[in-house]
Amino acid sequence: MNKIFRFFGKKGRTTIPLPIRHALNMHTGDIISFSIKKGNVIITKEKICDNCGINNDIIELAEQMTEKECEHMLNYLIDRRKRRKGS
Repeated sequence: MNKIFRFFGKKGRTTIPLPIRHALNMHTGDIISFSIKKGNVIITKEKICDNCGINNDIIELAEQMTEKECEHMLNYLIDRRKRRKGS
């Protein structure tokens, strides 16, 4: 895949290009993490599954989240559970 360029906005926002989202099968609500390696930003699509149980990766992720991000995640999980029970 060739390089794809995006602008970095005033508020630190940018968009992950559609071809990359498709290649990684990324969807709204997916969890991504950010890290730095040799001066480069690495964005990783995290895998969190229903059968994983509580493990250190999930706890580490929760510890890094802001209060607002935690609230959003909890609301997402509650809605998801309600949808499954309704099925």
